[in-house]
Amino acid sequence: MKKLIVLLIVFFRLISLQAQEAPAAEFYRLSLKFYPTFLVDFTGPSLEGGLEYRINEKWAVQQDFGYISTWDTRYFLSVDDMVGFRFRTSIRKYFGSDGGYQALAFGYKHVTRDRSDTFCREDCAYFEDIDYQLRGNDFSLHYLIGQKDEFWKIGLVDLNVGAGLRLFKRVRTPELPEDAFFSGINDDFTFRVRTNKWLLIPSAIISISVGIGK
Repeated sequence: MKKLIVLLIVFFRLISLQAQEAPAAEFYRLSLKFYPTFLVDFTGPSLEGGLEYRINEKWAVQQDFGYISTWDTRYFLSVDDMVGFRFRTSIRKYFGSDGGYQALAFGYKHVTRDRSDTFCREDCAYFEDIDYQLRGNDFSLHYLIGQKDEFWKIGLVDLNVGAGLRLFKRVRTPELPEDAFFSGINDDFTFRVRTNKWLLIPSAIISISVGIGK
């Protein structure tokens, strides 16, 4: 993954050199973007795109949408089918004509995950394999720093990194009994499933998109 990020940065800088040939006052009013990171991130959206509207030289609004239908590989002892969607709205302020910007991004993600695990029952008097489902709701707020370069009169590449907070909750469905206790190695997962509480955690984000503009 680290090698891929390095390659993306190199590619990004090459495109940046091409962008310097364009007149400084020109920019795309409307940009259609595609995020190819799902090719290497199997826990992220299977398909994600965005639409940016440039209000003027300094301000822009972007709306992203991602569809999730993939495999969760965080638990190597089981493979879970995960389906869901993600929305993200960003308000951008461009520093100038070079394409650098800062942004505030608000996100929401909902996933449904089919799982099968071994649980303790009746204070671990016996163990039982149970198929069940988790539903997750995830709200996020991130501050982003990025660079968008426009080239060849129609193409664009956009890279940003940022940090923020994520508020999420995993809700188990009724087929998981109240006395079922997860017997695996992830105690934090057990806590979240049994309590159904909201958790607030720090979060980092990095994304790259390519697209066309006019």
